[in-house]
Amino acid sequence: MTAPSDHAAQRERLADHDRLVAGLLREPDALPAPPPQRRLVATAISSLVIAGDEVLKLRKPLALPFLDFSTPERRRLDCLDELRLNRRTAPQLYLDVQPVTGTLD
Repeated sequence: MTAPSDHAAQRERLADHDRLVAGLLREPDALPAPPPQRRLVATAISSLVIAGDEVLKLRKPLALPFLDFSTPERRRLDCLDELRLNRRTAPQLYLDVQPVTGTLD
């Protein structure tokens, strides 16, 4: 069973993730496409920010029984695996893995 403090930490990480995604959607200089041309598609484990012809896929900082994306390094490794696997059949779609840096402000 997961400790209550683990749940609180995960909720805090998810809230930070949501603030980051909200910033990507609204900040004029965050992405090439202007904010009116940006939209969000959320899945159980990722947030996809669609900005014109570009899509940024951000893994949610989750720790679940079947996956652990609780740290930036774990999310990076998963993204690299996804890039390696999917680039074989869709190289025009799977371009790169980049860190998201800076502050939530």
